[in-house]
Amino acid sequence: MAPAVKGFADRFDLRLQGAPEGISLQAVSPISGGVELVFAADAAKVMAGTNGNLIVDLALKTAPATPKKANGKAQRPAIATMPAIPFQVVEE
Repeated sequence: MAPAVKGFADRFDLRLQGAPEGISLQAVSPISGGVELVFAADAAKVMAGTNGNLIVDLALKTAPATPKKANGKAQRPAIATMPAIPFQVVEE
């Protein structure tokens, strides 16, 4: 794995912004030349055929967190947003 790729994963948190209920970002892994994002869909909350775009924000892991939100979790402010990622939920 290239040091720059590993450094990216060590320095940044990635999180979904405004994703449909039932769709989550399960894992972020450094790979050669980039980062692999693994998404999951909860079959009880999202139907096959659902499609759209997912937006992923980047935040520095070392940035101070903002005050707690209504959900009780403090979040670091986003410093960048990745381009929209098209998705479609399919049955396995």
